[in-house]
Amino acid sequence: MKYFTLSYNLTAEDYSEYDKIYNRDSIRLRLRRMLPLYAVPVIICFFLDLQTAVIIATMSVISFLLPYIGNKEFSKCRADSSIFKRETTVDFYENHIVTRLLPDSNFKSEIEKHYGFDKINRILESETTFYFAFSDNSLLVIPKKYIGQQEYTMIKNLIENLFRNKYFYLQTKN
Repeated sequence: MKYFTLSYNLTAEDYSEYDKIYNRDSIRLRLRRMLPLYAVPVIICFFLDLQTAVIIATMSVISFLLPYIGNKEFSKCRADSSIFKRETTVDFYENHIVTRLLPDSNFKSEIEKHYGFDKINRILESETTFYFAFSDNSLLVIPKKYIGQQEYTMIKNLIENLFRNKYFYLQTKN
């Protein structure tokens, strides 16, 4: 049984907030995991050979920056993507979500994807957007500007009843 449908056209700005969140969390994670691995050799080499310590420190800084640069390039490519030219519909059913990219003048076919509720890894909510992250590493972005009060209440009820342990509200800083 279908509960409700949302239709909207995404823009590059709809993804910009998520890109900031992803980059911030990615840098924190890399620092937490990799800093000890790089700091120990740098400290040891600092006492043995200063030139080697500088080389290792430079390599570590580059290894932290390369993924960030790659994400920036990906965001630029995504901004030119055809996904922003097509209308997206999202149907909420009792046990799954269906997303569709509708046909338009340039694309004659419809792309449809079904996501069972068991495939939802995380639901993030910010002041402006809902983000549904799925186990196949795909992301459903639903800007709140396209959600009416009734749909918002239904999404919040869905989260409260089924995804309480997978839901996070994000305090974004602009």
